[in-house]
Amino acid sequence: MSRRPVDVVRECLEAARRGELDTVRSLLHARVRWHEFDQPESGCQDREQAIAFLERILDEGGVLELEALGELGDQVVAKLRFGPSRDELTSHVEVFDVEDGLIVRIVIYPPRVEPRAPAAPRAAAKLTSSSAVLLVADMEWAVAFYRDRLGFACELHNDPPDFCVARRDDVSVLLALCEDAERIVPNWRLVHNMWDVYVRVDDADALYDEVRERGAPIDYTIYDAPHGFREFGVQDPDGHDVGFGQPIGGEQR
Repeated sequence: MSRRPVDVVRECLEAARRGELDTVRSLLHARVRWHEFDQPESGCQDREQAIAFLERILDEGGVLELEALGELGDQVVAKLRFGPSRDELTSHVEVFDVEDGLIVRIVIYPPRVEPRAPAAPRAAAKLTSSSAVLLVADMEWAVAFYRDRLGFACELHNDPPDFCVARRDDVSVLLALCEDAERIVPNWRLVHNMWDVYVRVDDADALYDEVRERGAPIDYTIYDAPHGFREFGVQDPDGHDVGFGQPIGGEQR
């Protein structure tokens, strides 16, 4: 059975305190790194550098004391007092990574800078919806169309209104006032028969009947499109084509 990382670190620190560097060497990985938390490229970059550093400190009469030892997730945290003599000891924290019974990394934290636990993996964010943004030349005219012809609830913003959130069920369309109407270019002017908004619905025929009764200008009548939707389209006052489609056979596409 492999040894617990905390036991490996305890044995290494006790051996270092006693000056038993052969034991320390046996517990360090050949490519162990030992450095301060904000200087990963400095410090000791392998086992022999680490042993040479300890040997020099101990030869100069350095003192190492272990104050506390514990686990932090998969890591081991040691609170140490270290200095050139017992009268000049300062406290600091070292965090150890242990793999297969050998110490592979030691990170030094100065006093009052506590190491953080490894951040838990975050679940990927879930996208919940999207909204088309349409430029309109006349906000009052556009709101009247989406409210009265298509049945959207319209929430106006600013005074005078220059932005609107039009909502129906789980769908929203954002309307933004554009003072230069000539700069409003519907997609179909650039790409043949291309919508500006495409809304998926659960009953295209029922909605088609509804918007016709509301007096919406039909851009193209309802039919079974080759891309697998039963759909129709309307055109708003600024020339934007709005398509409504239901997946044929109830399949999500």
